[in-house]
Amino acid sequence: MKNVLTSRSIQLGPSARVVAAAKTYPHNFLHDGFTALAYDLHVQQKMIRLLSIILTLLAIPLLASTELPTPPDGYSWKPILEGQSALLIPEGWHFKSQHGKSTDGFFVSKEDIEKEGKFDTGLSLNLIRDVKKSTQYTPTQYSIGMMSQIEKEKEVLLVDSKDAGPFKAITIRYRDVKQGLPDVVIHNLFIANDQTGTLWFYMFESPEREWESAWKIGDTILSHLLIETEI
Repeated sequence: MKNVLTSRSIQLGPSARVVAAAKTYPHNFLHDGFTALAYDLHVQQKMIRLLSIILTLLAIPLLASTELPTPPDGYSWKPILEGQSALLIPEGWHFKSQHGKSTDGFFVSKEDIEKEGKFDTGLSLNLIRDVKKSTQYTPTQYSIGMMSQIEKEKEVLLVDSKDAGPFKAITIRYRDVKQGLPDVVIHNLFIANDQTGTLWFYMFESPEREWESAWKIGDTILSHLLIETEI
């Protein structure tokens, strides 16, 4: 990892808001045929420029380092994308990755997906490349479209957006209600890089009854994202 950038803070503006709606829409949808494994990896060996995005309600300091920073207590770093980026893994949690044609899927979960075939509490990351080629929209436009649909169809709890270097970061949190199943709270974070055509789509979720404790972990993970700026 090369090219040290000076750390700087981008404070959350007044745009953050708590909103409410009360409709339904399919859980974990991806429009225009996107799936977690729809795309393949075209990793180019370039000079690494890591962008550390620290997001606590989108308060974003930027940092790139020659080595991984010291993780918070109780967490460890999991390098991904051939070491070009990384995710925090809580102690005792599980990691899984899957790779498709132009999408890479990464999962950090409380439950063991390999044993249970699913998880209730955890983080999904879909790294989607060449968004405009597949959808005719830039990653930012595509993210805004997804957010707008969620706002129309879901009980939305929080919405915000922020620019950070080459990225447009959009966050939306909502309650997912399905008959006969426990209510789930889902926190989506879209990080769009229109320069490279890539969308980093993070989704942290847990049963609503466990959200308060689960979000302490989710917030920590999403507050320490190492993202390659050239992907």
